[in-house]
Amino acid sequence: MTRFHIATGQHIESPTLDRLLRDHGAGYVDGEAAFISLSWLRDHDKPSEERAVELDAMIRYAEARGWSSGGYVQAHIERHEPPRAV
Repeated sequence: MTRFHIATGQHIESPTLDRLLRDHGAGYVDGEAAFISLSWLRDHDKPSEERAVELDAMIRYAEARGWSSGGYVQAHIERHEPPRAV
């Protein structure tokens, strides 16, 4: 895992994304970053053993760089155009 992000449609504004994350107990938005609950990640990812090791490594990496604290890990928000019908 080299980059932790949330992908969303370009039309989803930060307050809406914040509400969605909070409503699902997944985290919150602060500025242009999302903060995802580590317990939510572990409970909802249901990773294979290999993926669990990668997730733990990503969390340690984020903690070492100050991107994780208080039970949350920072995620980039990537906004994409919706696919066009052909």
